[in-house]
Amino acid sequence: IEASFSCLDFTLQILRSAAQQRAAWARSGYEVTIAVNIGAKLIRDLDLPDRFADAVQSAECSPSMLVLELTEAGVMTDAIASTEILTRLRVKGFGLAMDDFGTGYSSMLHLHRMPFNEIKIDRSFVSDLGATRDSATVIRSVINLGHNMGIQVCAEGVETRQMHDRLTGLDCDLAQGFLYGKPVSAQFANWSANNPS
Repeated sequence: IEASFSCLDFTLQILRSAAQQRAAWARSGYEVTIAVNIGAKLIRDLDLPDRFADAVQSAECSPSMLVLELTEAGVMTDAIASTEILTRLRVKGFGLAMDDFGTGYSSMLHLHRMPFNEIKIDRSFVSDLGATRDSATVIRSVINLGHNMGIQVCAEGVETRQMHDRLTGLDCDLAQGFLYGKPVSAQFANWSANNPS
């Protein structure tokens, strides 16, 4: 029980920090959404959506500017409880992304019932994009599935221009990876926003 509380406290602090940083960027004219990974074990508490919303709003940030990322396998452990809490988070305004899609065991029924507005295709599929025909087929299928369900699709682990071009040709909505930039501190991002090249 103590571990659960410390995990929740840590997550609330991360959310507050992300919301404060997002608000600071907005004040300087830099409009972005920020994604925060959430441990699936937290998605068991019905009070969680209220606590998350309070943490973010205390930093003068709208929940709609934050995307909560949860792994596919994590939310499927108790799909019924997860669906209720995720729905409450969406009602509060948070974006929800299913991270590492394709590596877990979600069924189409669960995906249909859960209120995700983004699917993130796991990098294991993306890294094979130029090497195998099967990976392109899987990625195309996930993109089509997402679009048909009104869900945005993001490809993880994009490292080359060739990958980017292939994903663009497959009509992928978003991409992330070292091609676009490596992780940097918020201080560097602040400097970059105020000193465009």
